[in-house]
Amino acid sequence: MPHGKSVVDADLSDWEGNHVRWHRLDALYYGEPDARDVTDAKFSARWNQPEGKIYVAVIVDDTDDFRTEGYGPLREGWDDGDRIELLSVGDAEAATGWSTNHDVAQEYVVGVTPAGDSWGTWGTGDPLHPDTELTYAARIDGSKLIYEAAVKCFDNYGRFTGEPTVVSKLGPGKIVRFDVIVNTRHQDGFGMRALDDNGGRWNDSGKITRFILADE
Repeated sequence: MPHGKSVVDADLSDWEGNHVRWHRLDALYYGEPDARDVTDAKFSARWNQPEGKIYVAVIVDDTDDFRTEGYGPLREGWDDGDRIELLSVGDAEAATGWSTNHDVAQEYVVGVTPAGDSWGTWGTGDPLHPDTELTYAARIDGSKLIYEAAVKCFDNYGRFTGEPTVVSKLGPGKIVRFDVIVNTRHQDGFGMRALDDNGGRWNDSGKITRFILADE
């Protein structure tokens, strides 16, 4: 994952050029096949040392549109609309086990309302705390859903457990874990797209994809 920074505004002009690497989200991770719904999905990511954040851009070509006003608490309606999940682990070596306290790994959900506004929550649907510093934006471009976000990296997030919150010290050569999962509702059901079909990322942080941070 290269070093860099972006403006989180869902305008992906700063993600253009040959130096940007896109990762295809073409594996059926969960649910029903949706080849007639999501015809293409990809993401690109870069990390920023001073801010301790990972910036991510996601493009989903979704021809069967199911947008919602938000995402209810305790995963109510977790499969009722189109959205993305962002999973982050600042210390890849500590990625063993996981639960909804988001201590070792953090899971966020970002979506677009029918009016085209963006919303974000924890993976449980609960409201975010300001100290997560998650910023996000989303918009509609024809059949495409465009997302952009900045994710703060934590070695441990202690808001729910009472343990200390430890912000990751990012630098070249450090290994982090980071994933994007596309959630899509379609006429025939619900499906999820990811880099691969290795399921269970939501409760096993050891399955989240590893990235080596590069200074290029």
